[in-house]
Amino acid sequence: MEGKRSLWIDAGKGSAIIMVVLLHFSGWYIERSSAASSLIFSLSDNTRSLRMPLFFLISGLLVSSSLQGPSGKTVRRCVNMYALFVFWTSLLLLKDALKGEGWEIGKLLLPFGYWYFWALAVYTALALAFANMGQAGKSLGLTVAAAIYVAAEEIVGILHSASPEVAGGLYIRDALLNLVWFLVGAFFKKEILHLANTPNVWARVGAMGGSAVFIVMLWGAQRGDTLAFAGSSISWLILAVSLLPKVETYHAVRGVAVIGRHTLIIYVLHLYFMSAGTVLVSRGLPLPSGSIGGEVFIIIFTTVAITTSIFIEKCIKRIGLRFLVEGPLIAKRTPASATT
Repeated sequence: MEGKRSLWIDAGKGSAIIMVVLLHFSGWYIERSSAASSLIFSLSDNTRSLRMPLFFLISGLLVSSSLQGPSGKTVRRCVNMYALFVFWTSLLLLKDALKGEGWEIGKLLLPFGYWYFWALAVYTALALAFANMGQAGKSLGLTVAAAIYVAAEEIVGILHSASPEVAGGLYIRDALLNLVWFLVGAFFKKEILHLANTPNVWARVGAMGGSAVFIVMLWGAQRGDTLAFAGSSISWLILAVSLLPKVETYHAVRGVAVIGRHTLIIYVLHLYFMSAGTVLVSRGLPLPSGSIGGEVFIIIFTTVAITTSIFIEKCIKRIGLRFLVEGPLIAKRTPASATT
């Protein structure tokens, strides 16, 4: 990954953002159509312990190198991500304010709205703080994050008692597990790349081992069990890191990698596509009925949203508005240093 980023890194990000959009769009379709369920929604929901953990593991890998040098570059990453969080979440809040729902400034401090930006800023700052403490600090950071994750249910209960509305809008357990995986990626890049670059035979062994753990853990994960959810996430990521590097030369995987280079703009704009779809449906646009028609619609909607988002990002950069997708502190970027 030094000098030239491995294709599987972008393929992993592309896979994750596709899963995110499919989940949101299929859920949106079920709510606004006569469909009782969706195969795509079921499949997407069953990968909950993979989607965001994979995103954050790779994000940690990409920030790892900057943690080894002067802090300025890492601080700039934090500022950029938090600025993007404030800007895009403010637009969501403005939309709510225009509908008479008020302006909740506190949502610019907590992981609401475009919380992925918030998380990248905060997690990167925490990683930098722990990394500056040396190896002991890295171990401490992972230990503390994992311990808090185990206590997530109790934390949610305390927050809910204090403020049910706030607690209901926060994904405490997911956020803590994502922090763990971000720190794993940031602090154990060498070990993860070693796993990714092992011969195929070891990849198969890792895949089989991950599959066995996954089968055991999935039932508990769907029940909401905290440790089972973590075990499911571990097995999914073993599969991803073991197999993605072995298939990165496939044309389909290369296509997914292209999507992976534009994850942030897709993440931002897919919510606007849902909003636009809601307006059209409210004005009489019919949604396809039937199981096959619904699944095809979801796939087409996802394809249109992703391709259009990539086109819009290119237009934004061409007219000199890169800060809208990269943050205000834009520096010269290379494939190895790019975060998205």
